[in-house]
This record gives sequence, C-alpha cells and structure tokens, in this order.
Amino acid sequence: MEGKELIGCWRKLVRANFHLKALDAAISRFREPKTHEIIREFDAQTEEQVFLVKWVDPPATWAAEIGNVLYNLHSALDQRLSRSS
Repeated sequence: MEGKELIGCWRKLVRANFHLKALDAAISRFREPKTHEIIREFDAQTEEQVFLVKWVDPPATWAAEIGNVLYNLHSALDQRLSRSS
C-alpha cells in the first residue's frame, strides 16, 4: 500500500489525538477546583452520624469530545481496512 493512500487515515488519527488532548486538558481543569465535598453532621434526634456528599457534575460537552475521538478512530480504522481488501 502506498503512503498516499494512508493520508486520510493519518489525518483522522491526528484529529482524534487533537480531541483526546482537548478532553484531557478539560478533565485536568475540572479536577483543579474542589469538585466534591463530604460533610459530616450529627443528628441529635437519632444520635447518628450523617454523611452528605456534594459534587459537581462533569460538563455535558465531554460526551461530544469523547464521541469525536471515537468517531475519528473508527473512521481511520475503517479507511485502513477498506483499502487493504
């Protein structure tokens, strides 16, 4: 197989890597501030310790980034396999 035929595959892999790096950076930024908190309280009526967990949901845009990574990887593999047959 000639190198020119693989250019499309390489472009898809580069694009997948771009989205993967963007997702990795977004995850790092998300983890920097306090994204969760555990609160301990005492319930005087029941004399029990109560633990509450508060957290921030990850951004919904991550699903699109993950989809872009997977789409580009799938497309690169599909192009490679279709050219090898």
